[in-house]
Amino acid sequence: MTNIRTVMRGEFILLPGANLRYSPNMLPGYNEVEKYHGQLAQFVEYKKIFVGPLDMQGRMPGVYADPTTLVVKFSDGAQYSLHATNLKALPGLQVRFDRPLPPGAEDARIGDLPHPIQFWPGDLVKLNKKTPSVEQSVRGASFNSEGALQYDVGEGSVGGDHLDMVKRGNVWALYNDPTKLRFESDEEERSFWASEGISSRLPSGDMDFLQLAVDFFVLFSPGGSRLQPRRLHDCFAQHRERVRSMTKRLYGVEPEEALA
Repeated sequence: MTNIRTVMRGEFILLPGANLRYSPNMLPGYNEVEKYHGQLAQFVEYKKIFVGPLDMQGRMPGVYADPTTLVVKFSDGAQYSLHATNLKALPGLQVRFDRPLPPGAEDARIGDLPHPIQFWPGDLVKLNKKTPSVEQSVRGASFNSEGALQYDVGEGSVGGDHLDMVKRGNVWALYNDPTKLRFESDEEERSFWASEGISSRLPSGDMDFLQLAVDFFVLFSPGGSRLQPRRLHDCFAQHRERVRSMTKRLYGVEPEEALA
């Protein structure tokens, strides 16, 4: 028997019905699942992850499979979500690959969100059940247990049925209609592209970043002189020429030249 995490990443993924043995890497009595130590279980599915706008890993909104957590069912019908390192694969249903999967390739998008995204970060909204209601910006969003989004407005979070749209923001435009992106200045646009859910910071303390594709630069601190290299998430790759042009306007340098 081989540890499933190693095999799953290098050779196969599981299909529903695959046979597993529960062999936890923990001391006896650690939790209620311990009574199943050494018993067989059937693989049900990979744990589902709901991903919304501005994902830190650069994923588009949707439902994803988490390869590190498996939903399994024991012979008594009990069902648990367990970390893959606590299960060992037995001969059974698998999907094999000829070569190891690149990191992240297992994190497959398996479908759309169960509920549509009604509001996006930066949208201007009003609370429709509060009088008088002031216009407020959507700061972010999080999922409830059913996969519906709760929107961060003001000092709390509310469901979409409590909000009325006033004006769409640039995050909505980025995902839905980039022709509607609007900025008052290059500085505002720079701040937008530098958001963590849109781009990622590249290492700059050594020469490693020279081997990476730098898309644009921002200053390390206001009034500073040192530039921080950043790269757009791949899902926004179509905007790379735009941000490279922005860098040249702001700092008089082009990322391609900086890499030379």
